[in-house]
Amino acid sequence: MIKKRQVCAEDDPFLFQLYASTRRLELHAWGWDAETAQQFLQMQWKAQKQSYAAQHPHATHLLIQTQHELVGRLLFSQNEQELLLIDLSLLPEYHNQGIGTLLLQELQDRAILANLPLRLSVLLTNPANRLYTRLGFTSLGNNGVHNFMEWRPESK
Repeated sequence: MIKKRQVCAEDDPFLFQLYASTRRLELHAWGWDAETAQQFLQMQWKAQKQSYAAQHPHATHLLIQTQHELVGRLLFSQNEQELLLIDLSLLPEYHNQGIGTLLLQELQDRAILANLPLRLSVLLTNPANRLYTRLGFTSLGNNGVHNFMEWRPESK
């Protein structure tokens, strides 16, 4: 069973751990020592946190739980033009268990109720591209790094 709750300041250690888990393979490939990697991750996480807060001050920021364990986060915003998925991250051990699919389908239902397109951007190298395509998202193009995708209520 999946539960969601609002993020609070005490969640920062988990949110950092989650962020770091999304960058582990990339950092491993760079061959950095643990201390350098940790400093880099802290800097990048703080920058992401500040950027999201500045760009999306009214976003909904939820933690995802199974039973009593934190497993990920969902960050999205909604305005008159779109429902925007800003970030959906799960700890690696919770990938491929249907959690991401369930959360995306809930966002699609929200988009249907609001009659808004659901949009996102995802790294071209992210395996989640397959999930988004499977759920009916179409590519609006890319910038060489990110794939910009959209799902419309009429496509369900």
